Order: sequence, then C-alpha cells, then structure tokens
Amino acid sequence: MSNEPSADKSLTRLGAWMLAFGCIIGWGSFVMPGTTFLSGAGPLGTVLALAFAGAGIALIAVNYRYMIQRFPVAGGAFIYARETFGRKHGFACGWFLVLAFLSLVAQNGTALALISRYLMNHVAEFGFSYYLAGYQVYLGELILMLCVLWLLALIIMRSNRLTYLVQSVFALCLVLFLIAVIVAAFASPVSSAANLKPAFNPGKPPLFGVLVVLSFAPWAFLGFDVVSQTAGELSFPVRQVGRVMITAIACGFVVYVVATLIAASVVPGQYADWAEYVSATGQLTGLDSIPVFNAIHAMFGQAGVVVLCFATLAAVLSGIVGFAIATSRLLFAMARDGLLPAWLGERSERYGTPVHAVLLTFVLASAVLPLGRSILSWIVDMSSVGAALSFLYTSAAARRLAHQEGHRLVSVTGSIGIVLSVLFIILLLVPVPAIGASLAIESFVFLVAWIVFGLNIYSPQPLQRGQLDLGDRLTAIDSESGGG
Repeated sequence: MSNEPSADKSLTRLGAWMLAFGCIIGWGSFVMPGTTFLSGAGPLGTVLALAFAGAGIALIAVNYRYMIQRFPVAGGAFIYARETFGRKHGFACGWFLVLAFLSLVAQNGTALALISRYLMNHVAEFGFSYYLAGYQVYLGELILMLCVLWLLALIIMRSNRLTYLVQSVFALCLVLFLIAVIVAAFASPVSSAANLKPAFNPGKPPLFGVLVVLSFAPWAFLGFDVVSQTAGELSFPVRQVGRVMITAIACGFVVYVVATLIAASVVPGQYADWAEYVSATGQLTGLDSIPVFNAIHAMFGQAGVVVLCFATLAAVLSGIVGFAIATSRLLFAMARDGLLPAWLGERSERYGTPVHAVLLTFVLASAVLPLGRSILSWIVDMSSVGAALSFLYTSAAARRLAHQEGHRLVSVTGSIGIVLSVLFIILLLVPVPAIGASLAIESFVFLVAWIVFGLNIYSPQPLQRGQLDLGDRLTAIDSESGGG
C-alpha cells in the first residue's frame, strides 16, 4: 500500500470526452469566429486555417496519448517535461500552464457578466461601477460571477464523482443546444451562401490572414489536454485516451467552422458584405456587435437567441469546471514534487479531492475578476504562450522517448508537434506588422511579470521528506492495478 494519496477512479470515457470538449468550447467560441477570425482571414481562410490547426493539434494529441500511457498521473505536460528534461524545465512548463488554465477559469467567469449584458437585458448591471481599460465593471456582475464560481468550487472540493457528473451535464446541454442551432441554421432561408464572398479578407493577403487565425490555435483548442491532468482518475484503459482527445478536437473544429459560416452568411441590409459588417462591429452595441448572435436572431428571432444563450451558458459553466479541475490537479502535482508549497499537494481525508489546490484556484480566479474583461484578455492572450509551450514540451518529450523505444510514428508526430509549437510561439511573440498576430504590448508586460514572479518562486531543492518521486508513484499505481 503506497502512502501516495489515491485518486478516485471516477472519470469515464464519455466523461473524459465531455471534459475535453467542454473546455475547448467557451464564450469565445461564439464570439471570435464572427469577429476575429472573419476579420483576419475571411470565411474560406478561416476554414483553411482551422483545418490546418485542428490537424496539427490532433497530431500533438497523439504525443499526449503516448506520454499519458507512460505517466498516468496528475500533472500532464509538467510531469512529461520534468521527467524527460529535468526539474527546471518541469517548473517552466508547469508555471506557464498554471497561468493558461487559471486565466481561462477567470475568463469564463467574466463571460457570465457578458451573458447578462448581451443576452439577459443587462440584468446584473446594478450597484456602483468603475472603468478599467475601457471596460465597465458593475457590482451586480461581480456578485453574480462570485456566487457562480464559489458554488462550483464547493462542488469540486466535495466530490470528484459529482464534479464530473456536473461537468458532463453542462457539456451534454452544450452539445444538444449546438446541434439544434446548427441544424436549424442550415435549414433557414435567411442565410445565403452568396454572402460568404469574398472568400478572404480583402484588406489582407490570404496567407497573412490564415496565419492570424492560426496564431489562435493554442487558445482555440486548449482544453483537449485537460484529460492528461486527470490521468490518475480515469476509469477506462489509458490507451483509449487518444481517441477521446482527437474526437473532442474534431468536434471543436466543427463548432468553430460552423459559427464562422453562420456569422458570414447573414449580413445586415445596410452593409454590402460580411467584410464591411465585421469592420463596423466595434462601433455597434448589443446583438449587432456579435455576428453569430445577430445571424441567429435574424434567422429565428428571440427564440433562437434564447437557445444560443443556453448553449453559451453551458459552454461557460463547463469551461469553469473543466479548467478549475485542470488547474487544481496541476498545482497538486507540482506541490507533490516539491515545486510549490506542500499543503497544495494534500487531499481531503473526507472527500479525497485536492481541496487546497481547488481552494487556491478559485481564490486566485476570484481575485482577478474585478480587473474587468479588457485587462483579463491581455492575460489570457499571454497565456496562449503557456499553452504552446506545454505542447512543445510534450511533443519533445514524446519524440525523445519514442526515439529511444524505436516508435517511429510518435517520433514523427513528436517532430511535427515541435515544429508547430515553435510556429505558434513565433506568431505570438514576434511582431510582424503585416500579419498582426503577435501579442499586444500589455500582454508582453504581463508575460515578463509572470516570468519574474516564477523566478522568485522556483526552488532548486529536491523533494521534501515524505513525498514520493514519480517512479514510486507509478510503481504504486502499477501494483494497485495488478500490473496491467
């Protein structure tokens, strides 16, 4: 019997898929296709960029599958980097990945305020308010966000089984509402394929537009890898996890593409085409400023907006739960390896959950909510670098181990994953004015601050007494599962 706290094996195959898909699709999945993606690449350019990105991320998922089979414990890319390249690399990967996951918990939390503004007639806009970076924050919206976040926090702290059930319910609602919207949209006479012209953004070379959308790939598909953070809680054979992640990526690709096509297929009468409409959304308010919602309203009226509202709410809630699970498991794994305070690596004796890690996750997410959506968006944009870095480390680790073991397929997918991850990082960090895909200056400031903070947090000390190294944990897992 190992003194490593045992995880509750409560995550089923369907539950793992719901977890991954629910994290991939969030509020931005319904907003950015109609604004950022269209303005960057146009309808055809977006489809091409997302197809390339989705295929590339699927190959990276093959690398994750390979590594999860060898290290079926919490921690994901952090564990892969640490065991393959050493303690410093493990901390660097984990430190940036914590930010990526945690910022998306907060971003989905702020999306609750946007839902109340755009889709619920500003119901939470009461009490005192203030502006930060041009975004108005209301007391009522803060109360709404905090109440929802801490209700979900209580669920996650008390029960893994209930948490995965709640996550599955949110994701199932999301799937059902999306199917209803997609089927109805393609059957509507209001939309027109003729509106999809021009195929590319007329103000940008097609290749540059494709690269703009491609730069969002780490953000758009981040979430499939959440399954790797819960590897110790899977109730199904680990070898099947690759299928779960790849199908979630494929379904995410379909949602992004359909949302883009819906947004471009319905153009308000005062605009000549989607390009003119999208360029004007910054000066519009309400549903008119969100092309996807405007298109659904034009097709089905208020009833269609209500259905899409429920789909969006389900996406936001599933994102909060999913990324909170991922953040807490990552904090737990880093603490168990002595890289963060030991109390974060403790499980509740009563509930078996990493209660301290969950608590810290929601404390930090709650603390940044008053900063408003604009400032948080700079942090989220910067965290895309962390996502790409985790893809890079996982692919590099898979390639090294596969080369040692003579596994040719993963040697190839590992190499491809390295190239793609480096491309994502270059697009995010290297400012090329003609492309315009790099981070804003504010995001660079946050990036430098996070690096400096991490350098002060990092401790080169070895594992503390009483902690298990990874080899001991894997041996315990293997013995408890009968060596299978």
